[in-house]
Amino acid sequence: MTPPPAPGPYGPSSGAAASGRFLTSDDEFEMDEPDVIILFRIVCGLMALLCGIGLLGAAAIINNVGFAEGWLGALLLVLVSLALGPLYLAGVFPPRRSWMWYYGLVLMSISSLAVCPAVVTGPIIYYWLREDCRSWYGV
Repeated sequence: MTPPPAPGPYGPSSGAAASGRFLTSDDEFEMDEPDVIILFRIVCGLMALLCGIGLLGAAAIINNVGFAEGWLGALLLVLVSLALGPLYLAGVFPPRRSWMWYYGLVLMSISSLAVCPAVVTGPIIYYWLREDCRSWYGV
């Protein structure tokens, strides 16, 4: 049986030895979630909400314009809303996986091209590309 480790330089109550737990490589490099991920979640939630509103807008087009004139616009709005809505909804609670960084970059790029102005999503993409966000996801 090996003897217990010697107390740290600040006495027996310091460090992991006092708690009976030893640091692993994962504990040493644990970092806080970057703030840009919160902004990403907010944008994804707003975009999912806009896709839901788009479904209601398609019904309003059919009601107000009539089916004969508005069916094509309503169909396009429904297809885009049904295609992008679940993708944005999945971005509200992103897992900490390396593929999620790429997924988020694609969603933010779509957001900057489609509905949200680049003034809002441009800075988010800038901070998304920084090293702290990349290392959070392990990219």
